[in-house]
Amino acid sequence: MRAAPPVRASGAPIELSLDLRFTPPDKVLSRLFGALERVGPDVILLVLMRDTPEYASVLAGAYQALRARGYVSDSSRTPQGGQRLRVQRRSEWEGGRGRSGRETVPLTAPREREDVPEPLPLPPDEEPEAAAPPAPAVEAPASAPNAGGASGGTIERQP
Repeated sequence: MRAAPPVRASGAPIELSLDLRFTPPDKVLSRLFGALERVGPDVILLVLMRDTPEYASVLAGAYQALRARGYVSDSSRTPQGGQRLRVQRRSEWEGGRGRSGRETVPLTAPREREDVPEPLPLPPDEEPEAAAPPAPAVEAPASAPNAGGASGGTIERQP
């Protein structure tokens, strides 16, 4: 009899499915966060939901609540009239890097760009241009349509 090969650790992600397609909309968020509390930080949770108007506001609230609690998520539509929400902890998002390999930063943090130079200051003797003066009123010719109508024949140009 031949011995089994040794077990090696894999770099493959662990994914669990949570089917909420038949859950009432008012219970979806509590069940989603209950499941997230029960799984480890390295687990990706695939949540299946219905793609109907009642669930649209639930999903919008879920995205905000997930982001506020330190999770990243994305969603996609399924052909059967559903949505698939993929959720995982932010710290486990490929070591702080997105799928593209670039470093990810929270949306609320301002990003400093090194490749964009600062705007040049104006010389002390120059002032910014003042707003153009309003255009004068123009008298409409008598042959123009609606001449002498509600505006009394005078057309005022707005700046």
